[in-house]
Formats: sequence, structure tokens, C-alpha cells
Amino acid sequence: MFFRISKPAYATSKGFTLVELLVVITIIGILMGMLLPAVGAARESARKVQCANNLNQLGKAVLQHEEAQGFYPTGGWGWHWVGNPDSGFGANQPGGWFYNILPGLEMNGLHDAGHYGDVNAHKQAMIKMARTPQPVMHCPSRRRSELYPAPTTLISHYGNDVNNTPDSTVARGDYAINAGDTDRAENNFPGANGPGPTSDPGVVTSPVWMGSEISNWPGTWTGISFICSTVRQQDVTDGASNTLMLGEKYIDMASYGTGVGAADNENIYVGFDNDLFRGTATILAQDRDGLVQTTNFGGVHNASANFVFCDGSVHAISYSVDPAIFKSLGNRSDGAAVDLSKL
Repeated sequence: MFFRISKPAYATSKGFTLVELLVVITIIGILMGMLLPAVGAARESARKVQCANNLNQLGKAVLQHEEAQGFYPTGGWGWHWVGNPDSGFGANQPGGWFYNILPGLEMNGLHDAGHYGDVNAHKQAMIKMARTPQPVMHCPSRRRSELYPAPTTLISHYGNDVNNTPDSTVARGDYAINAGDTDRAENNFPGANGPGPTSDPGVVTSPVWMGSEISNWPGTWTGISFICSTVRQQDVTDGASNTLMLGEKYIDMASYGTGVGAADNENIYVGFDNDLFRGTATILAQDRDGLVQTTNFGGVHNASANFVFCDGSVHAISYSVDPAIFKSLGNRSDGAAVDLSKL
């Protein structure tokens, strides 16, 4: 007697056909295509928040400087000069705003390096400083905090210039302070960068070479930091909440990493220069590839750029903001009140 043994039901099932497999792959591809932009947008949103946090931190350091010194950080002398620990915080200080707020960023050691040292020690400290990147000065949507090339065409022997260090790389930054409702963001007269070649580049005393010119400059720049400035909080008569302090600066995308951008070719510790200072007379602009603009605030983010105001508040300002409103934000005392909801 013979019995037929039946196979279990699962043994008769079959696998995916090629068509079914292709359908599944297609569906997965569609889902990935829908998810990746969302993931990218989320990452960019996080980077923009980090950018705003950087400005918040810088803003706090500026306000701490104003409280300690009685004025906002000076803009220094010019792009052939870096910060000098022996020159105080006022008009005699050749370094710009970022150098001057280092103590507020808990970087006293970097600020004071070479203090009262001999010429060689002083020079080496300045070189090391110029080659010290600062993450807080970089928008994460734009570029990393690292050393960037310094073009050999900038080699100079003026003042205490260390822009071109032995391996020709320096620290750069993505943020600029408000020089006013101007289209100028660096010195604009012959000889402003210093008295000429010196055999003692590690030591500077006072800007005696400026002569009577210095008394005319405060009327030229209406912001909070510019060449030899000592703007006080009470000078901001429009109110701290109506006046820009710091913001993202426009950079030509083609020059992010080259060091040859017309307004992105110095280190972050120099004095008054459009690498670190911008005005509001020119439109707020989004970074573009191949478009050179040397005086504009702007950024790489979609829709808007980040700014911190003199009251320490951080705001995103639309690239489509009314140019007249944006210009007014750069003037500390034009009498105009700005509706922040229109930014």
C-alpha cells in the first residue's frame, strides 16, 4: 500500500519575478528621490542655525568688548597690519575688530601672544596668529575652518604685515562687521596702510602717519567699526535693535578656496579692509559663481542671510529686502526706525 506525501504549502511558493523586482526597485528609487531633497534641506537648515549661532557668539564678544572698553571694537589701521598686543584697544591698535574681541571669545592667549617680546618673538607670534583658523568665523554652508592660500602678489613689508607666512596660507572668515551705510569698506586714501617699509615690523606705536586725516573719518563711516574707530553705545542713537552689528559677507563662489578673491584675500586678524568690513549701501546678495562684489553683505543660504544686531539679537534678512531699509540698518544715527517684520 502506497501513500502520497503532500508538500507543505510554503514549498510551493515562488520568489519574486524579475518584473516584480524591478517594480520594487523603482518604488524605492522614487522614495529616495523624494527623501533626499528633504534630507538635504534639513542639513542646510541645521547649518544655517549653526551659522546664526556663530554670529550670536561673535555678537556677545563684541558687546563684552564694548562693556569692558567703553566702545565697540576698533577697525584698526589697514590690511597691511595685524593685531598687536602692545597697542591697547583704541585708535593706536592696528588690528581689526576680530582681533580685538579675542578676549571675549576666551582666546586671551592668542590675543596676548608676543606681548612685550623681542622683535623676532613678536613676529613669530603674529605669524602663528595669522595661521590660526577660527571655526566661529566660518559659515558651515560655505567652507570649512582651515588654512587657505595667500597669493604671493600680496607680499608686503609694510607695518607688521604677516599676510604671507612661510607656507603662504592664512586663516580666513565669512563674517564682516558693519562699517555703515556706505559702499566703501576699507581705507580710501594714499598711504593709509602705514608709514612705509620698516626694519622693526614687530613693533608699532601710534598712527602718527595719519596726520589730520583721522578727524575726518568718523563722518565717512556711519557704522560701529571702521578705521581707528571708537564708537560708543550712546553714539548708536537709532537704537541697538535698529542697527546692524555683524553679518555674513558676500563672496564669489569661484574664490571660496583660492585666496584670490578681491575681498577675501587677507587673514582675519588684519585691520580695516573689505575682507572683514562691509557696508549697506550695496544690496544684500546671495553668493554666485564668478560674480565679484567687494562691499556687499550676503551669504550662501537660500532666501536670506544671517545678521546680529547691536542689541545682540540674531535675524535672518531676506535677499529681497527693500534696499532703502537695508541701507538704513547700517547707519547708527540716521533717525530711521526699521520694522523688523519687513526684513
